[in-house]
Amino acid sequence: MGDASVYNGAGRRPVISTRKLVHISMLSFALLLPLERSSGRKVWEFATQAEVWPSPVVQNGKVFLGSADGNFYALDLESGKSEWVRSLGARIYSTAFATPGRLYFGCSDNHLHCLEEGSGKVLWSTPTGNVIDSSPAVTGDTVVVGSEDFAGYAFDSASGAGRWKFETGLGLFSSAALRGGTVRLAVL
Repeated sequence: MGDASVYNGAGRRPVISTRKLVHISMLSFALLLPLERSSGRKVWEFATQAEVWPSPVVQNGKVFLGSADGNFYALDLESGKSEWVRSLGARIYSTAFATPGRLYFGCSDNHLHCLEEGSGKVLWSTPTGNVIDSSPAVTGDTVVVGSEDFAGYAFDSASGAGRWKFETGLGLFSSAALRGGTVRLAVL
């Protein structure tokens, strides 16, 4: 059976694959710890250079995660071996949203990034007016994300071209939610 992510959003929550529970220790520990679901035994350990705020995303036998060290990592689910690392030079607190072949996430460089899943190649980076700590959501050919510039944005998922911007007047730190063609953004 393939890997099945049961959670793909912010909040440093565990992600369950068909064989392992993948857990990130919060803040200062900077560790990704997959545990066997049946025994709780640690399978492997991966350390980053700074805290890990986002939840991991599991897809196609890989674990993907960003870190406050400014790197986005792809790890082999079974061994924990690094497949690739993409340095963005700015902290990542946004949990990625995975679609076939692509990973979307925000960064403290004020950009929404799209990486190619297999290589980590940057496909596009699109600026907003401030830091993006919230996690994006993808529906069809549209990526929606909130920024700390008090606005929600929609971008074309293939090119990163802007579709619309909605100014809320309040901070957007939570993840975008999509339901039935409606975008939901929570403000503070």
